[in-house]
Amino acid sequence: MKKKIIILITALLFIFTGLYAQKGTVRGQVIDESTGETLVGATVIIVGSNPVIATVTDYDGKFSLENVPSGLQKIQINFISYQEKIIENFEIIANDISILNTMLSPIIQNISQVVVSAKAVKNTDVGLLTLQKKSVTLVNGVSAQAFSKMGDADAASAIKRVTGVSVEGGKYVFVRGLSDRYSKITLNGAEIPGLDPNKNTVQLDIFSTNIIENIVVQKTFSPDLPASFAGGYINISTKSFPEKFTLLLSTSFGYNPNANLRNDFLTYNGGKLDWLGIDDGIREIPEIATNGVPFLYENNDLLDQISMSFNKIMTPITKKSFLNQSYSFSIGNQTKLFSNPLGFIFDMSYSKNFKFYNDGRFSRYNLVEDIAASQGVMNPLLNENEIFSEEEITTSALVGVSYKFTPFHKIGINLMHNGGGLISARQRQGSKPEDNMYMFENTLGFQQRAFNSAQLNGNHAFTNKAEINWTSSLTKSILKEPDLRFFNYDSVSGGNYEISYSAYPSPARFFRNLEEINLDNKIHFTLPYDNFKIKFGASYTFKKRSSISNKYDILSQGLNFNGNVNDYIADENIGQNANDATYGVYYQIDPITDKYNSYIAKEHLFGVYAIAEFKIGNNINVQTGLRYEYDYIFVENMVESYHPKYVRAESVYDKDILPAINVNYSLTKSSNFRIAYSRTLGRPAFREIAPYAYYDFKEGWRVVGNPNLERSIIDNFDLRLEKFFSGNQLVSVSSFAKYFTKPIELVDDPRANNPELHYVNADNSVLYGLEFEIRKNFDFINLEDLLIGGNFTIIKSQVEYVEDFGSTNPYTISRPMYGQSPWVVNMFINYQNDDLGVASNIGFNIDGPKLAVVTKGSTPDVYQQSVPALNFNLSKKIGKNIVAKFSVGNILDADYKKTYTYDNKEYIFQQYSLGRTYSFSLKYLIN
Repeated sequence: MKKKIIILITALLFIFTGLYAQKGTVRGQVIDESTGETLVGATVIIVGSNPVIATVTDYDGKFSLENVPSGLQKIQINFISYQEKIIENFEIIANDISILNTMLSPIIQNISQVVVSAKAVKNTDVGLLTLQKKSVTLVNGVSAQAFSKMGDADAASAIKRVTGVSVEGGKYVFVRGLSDRYSKITLNGAEIPGLDPNKNTVQLDIFSTNIIENIVVQKTFSPDLPASFAGGYINISTKSFPEKFTLLLSTSFGYNPNANLRNDFLTYNGGKLDWLGIDDGIREIPEIATNGVPFLYENNDLLDQISMSFNKIMTPITKKSFLNQSYSFSIGNQTKLFSNPLGFIFDMSYSKNFKFYNDGRFSRYNLVEDIAASQGVMNPLLNENEIFSEEEITTSALVGVSYKFTPFHKIGINLMHNGGGLISARQRQGSKPEDNMYMFENTLGFQQRAFNSAQLNGNHAFTNKAEINWTSSLTKSILKEPDLRFFNYDSVSGGNYEISYSAYPSPARFFRNLEEINLDNKIHFTLPYDNFKIKFGASYTFKKRSSISNKYDILSQGLNFNGNVNDYIADENIGQNANDATYGVYYQIDPITDKYNSYIAKEHLFGVYAIAEFKIGNNINVQTGLRYEYDYIFVENMVESYHPKYVRAESVYDKDILPAINVNYSLTKSSNFRIAYSRTLGRPAFREIAPYAYYDFKEGWRVVGNPNLERSIIDNFDLRLEKFFSGNQLVSVSSFAKYFTKPIELVDDPRANNPELHYVNADNSVLYGLEFEIRKNFDFINLEDLLIGGNFTIIKSQVEYVEDFGSTNPYTISRPMYGQSPWVVNMFINYQNDDLGVASNIGFNIDGPKLAVVTKGSTPDVYQQSVPALNFNLSKKIGKNIVAKFSVGNILDADYKKTYTYDNKEYIFQQYSLGRTYSFSLKYLIN
């Protein structure tokens, strides 16, 4: 009897489990086909279900149908004033989540319904193309899918695929040839601080593509955006939670013969946490030196103790470098909390990459004032060979949580960390003809970067279709550059070594600590009517920066130098201990880097705006509005207010009213003609208005701030004609012109013997150009898996500047804008066959020569020459969850060159090559 009961219970369990297993879930999103916007409140129903299985779309146009019987089902989607859509034979998988994303068309004729076959939306490139097609403003973008195809590891590499975009130094974005000063970069719509004290934008290489959903570049101004950009407004959107459980594990290894597995890789002994890009304190200023350093003969015993306390490592050693490597882990899901959807994502990654070259050239030239006496050649000042190595460590982590406490009200929080470090070593040696010297230069560097952000946002929809969106973001960025070490010396013709303090910078150690906090708050209200929409809102941004710099010169009085740096700074040669010297090695604070050169800065930026969007007829969409901004900037150094070196600068801009109009004329359902005008601003950065000079130890020049610097006013004009085809295909041509009033430029003071750069307002400048873009597949010859594309931008600029610097005979200089490329080219060939699980890509990009260094007098300016980049990727899906990828980067291995050109002859300013990188990666994905 007991045995029969057990059998019966087991059978019932199997029956119950079998019945339960026949249920599945459908999740997805409903979008307006004509505008690309999500539809809130659309009805989604399983046809024929009993009891009825139905729901409505929420604020994001998303829906979830649960406990749907497995098998083929018919799904009906309705929304007022839209054509009904019936989706036949949509497959429901037991104990799984099926994804259905679809579009509804507004009713134009009396069409009762549209019947389609179920087709999963797989290509997020198409989603961004839809955004570009339906947006009133001019928009371009690049998606996470494109990152994967191209093998891009960070945002700086990925954004180069966007039309008209180039990247300087692997970090800084130039849009339409305009330097980083004219780009605005936000994270999920919130402003973020940069990590370079001398730049007005964000270093994009700190953002791993592993945590990015897409990057959108808006090239025309809309009043709901901050107004301080002219080239492009760039928004980085981080990954949101998935519709169902996902798990990702990936790893990759790369080999570059120039940098990896080399026994001669330059480095130096650091701390225990260097592998994380974090200094463990070994590079900090010794505690005994933090309260100041006495002058020579003021307190020699204390001076000796301080000089003895500094780390003695001043020259690099060699080691064997390992392979480039990266690791990432991601997990996400959607569940229920109090019967409402709760989604989360957690993502973390780590990478370490090596860079090395030993073929570098580092030179300096000038022209004498009597050009005829130069006899057609430039005068060499310095000609050195260069060896350089760098280890780059990048870490990132993202936690995102979103909760819908009703279908139409959602709040979310994103916590993000990006960090890492750069460990570098450099050796240069070569001739310095004007002083009859043979120079030796050693540099050891470490840079620690950290970016931490907490964002809270809310989205709310109401029965009258009104919406409220708000964001509050707190971001802290940290840049530490502890113990940047320089040791220069020379050998004269007799072969003796010496340290010539008057001929070049003395041996030194430089410490910099920069911290910046950004608080950004925004709120937007939207009130829609039939064919009319009003949007208005406000924003408040607060920034606070602290920048502390210290430089310690390494000096001696009569101490012999035999060419061995380690012997020279050994303990027995410190201060009073040294034999045969007036005074041995000792440290002194460079007065230009004491509190006079450290500063604090604050900015308060308040903005309000109003926008009207409406239609004229059936084909013309218009967006027009105004934005008002009030900006207050304050900078002061860290000297006491009564001190003669105390400086303070304040700037108030309280009358900036900025109009914008964007018009989109739909020529056909798939083609648009756009026209736009707007007025935007170019504001000075904190460092640029700080009224003191500082020495840039890496570049070798002095930079002087200007408290009277004014913000630039930019008038922007845009035209675009675009045609969209099925899939991911389009053709577009754009023209643009920008007129700058009082643009900010960096100019070398002709009165100074050595380079001394000043921030000044030029009179005016103009920039104009054309953009072309095409994407085309080969479906007409049954090769729909093959897609080719490219974009080409032509740019011309001219800045007018009156150079006086107190001269009685000022003269006007006309030249291209700093950092502006005359042309930019991006091209690609993609092949993707989902049936075979194979994807391949070849990508090429290059930009034209651009002004890199503005020289003085008759010496030609220095230009960064074109560097063509060609990359290849091939991936293969193995089984259900594994993807293997092989990549080759920098196939052409072109030289990086900055040059002067005089009398049709090229002179090297700096040159090196980085070699090709071969990479292999494995990805394990559950989705």
